[in-house]
Amino acid sequence: MENVNKIAGPFVEAWAFKIFSEALENENNTYNLVNVEAGKRLNMADVILQFKKTRKRSSVVTGNIDVKATSNDIANSGKSPNITSFARIRSAYIEDPDYIFIILSIKHKVYSTKDIKTKMMMGVMEIVDFNSYDIEIYF
Repeated sequence: MENVNKIAGPFVEAWAFKIFSEALENENNTYNLVNVEAGKRLNMADVILQFKKTRKRSSVVTGNIDVKATSNDIANSGKSPNITSFARIRSAYIEDPDYIFIILSIKHKVYSTKDIKTKMMMGVMEIVDFNSYDIEIYF
């Protein structure tokens, strides 16, 4: 079970990307979401969202989402997550005053059973809770 929780991050990131992509395809998309992209490896954002917005300077607002997976099954999980450094976030806000950086913290629980015939472990990961944190920097 410990090994499953170690690799949960990429699974949770992929799930979040899928959920945002489904919202984009929804004709009744009340968020005016116009684009969803997966962040590149080692990028500050795991998912990049773009929203249609009527603004003086631009017509699109971009939200950079850093997805954090936390196990609900492990007592100290999520106590010291690997969050993007403040220096990188601050630099992004200096380059673009309209920069949006959001941490999406997702709690998951893993259930498993052993298949009697194959002796393989069969697991299911369930999302049980989430929080989002909009990081804003004012100059």
